[in-house]
Amino acid sequence: MKREELLEKTAGIILSIKKPHPLRVAVDGMACSGKTVFSDGLAGVLSRSKRPVIRASIDGFHNPAAVRHKNGRECPRGYYLHSFNHGAAVEKILKPLGPGGDKKYLKSVYDYRVEKETGEPVCAACDETILVFDGIFLLIPGMAGFWDYTIRLEADCDAVLARAVRRDIARFGDEDSIREKYLKRFIPGQKLYEAEVNPAAAADITINNSDYEEPFIQKEKKPGLKETA
Repeated sequence: MKREELLEKTAGIILSIKKPHPLRVAVDGMACSGKTVFSDGLAGVLSRSKRPVIRASIDGFHNPAAVRHKNGRECPRGYYLHSFNHGAAVEKILKPLGPGGDKKYLKSVYDYRVEKETGEPVCAACDETILVFDGIFLLIPGMAGFWDYTIRLEADCDAVLARAVRRDIARFGDEDSIREKYLKRFIPGQKLYEAEVNPAAAADITINNSDYEEPFIQKEKKPGLKETA
């Protein structure tokens, strides 16, 4: 299936979901599975409906370095458990946009690139707003119940490593170091998440995104009423 066709199909499903509050859509996947490209494309298609769209990412909810690396920079379990402040994402954006929320939210709280709080101003949404939120480990138990629709992107290791090298080579300048980081920390950390949560089974739709231009649906649940927090 061509990417634009799949984005249109996914957007159509999301637009069919009726909630008395903003819709909260998760795009879950490991690093370099294509979450940002897919989420940006999905947000673009949804915007054509004239409904307001918020684009946010778990990247805006990292933990400080002292927390992220307290088990060492190469520890897969530390990557899984300590990289992100999922609780802050729930409190600052998912709950406010959910049932009974005041619709006042923050898109981010911490910038890991400069190791500082973002100081971002509070924004306000309306009931028709759609949040497209991409990230890693989004379907952990403490977060899974706050999504109105969940998308899981899968990509094979070769595709992930090739994308990681293309993306990070200018920053790190060493292909071997990038591959080592993924093979020692990121991919094993993702495997821990998959073993404990099984996000491919939990998601409303699972998409194989190994090929950016021709992704395909691996599994899809029938749309229905879904109780969310």
